[in-house]
Amino acid sequence: MYTQEQYAEIAREKFTIQHFNKGAKGVSNFIEETIPEDMLSFSDMSRNVLTYKDATGKNIKDGNGFNFLSKLVRPSIIDPATKIYNKIQEEIANEPPSPKNSDSESDDESERYKKRFKLAKATKNMNEISKLGKKKLTSTTIIDGLKSAFNRKASFSEIQ
Repeated sequence: MYTQEQYAEIAREKFTIQHFNKGAKGVSNFIEETIPEDMLSFSDMSRNVLTYKDATGKNIKDGNGFNFLSKLVRPSIIDPATKIYNKIQEEIANEPPSPKNSDSESDDESERYKKRFKLAKATKNMNEISKLGKKKLTSTTIIDGLKSAFNRKASFSEIQ
């Protein structure tokens, strides 16, 4: 497995706005894309017991993946996620108003609503990411996404 510093470097390079925009599901996709299969598995899928190799190669059993998420994933992706969030805030603040037409008052209101909605969605995603390994709902969403990925890979390998 990676050290937290190694995984942080991977996150800086590969954690994208597409991952961010999906919130916890995007984090699940990111983990699936960046952690090799031989380093992460479920020892008991029905009880959400995740098994991963730590930086020394030791197998760690982790109920609900809280240690995995709080000690490796969250500290690694929080910086790139914060940069993406700040960029979205900046883009919204600096977005020029659309050209005026005859119904400019309703257009202004619609534009303000779209900006508020975009900011609210980005804030929700940032909150999900910042609570990895701390908040059960967010962590469960990620674990469920990883279980689905493992099931897809297992089904695919059975077909071949």
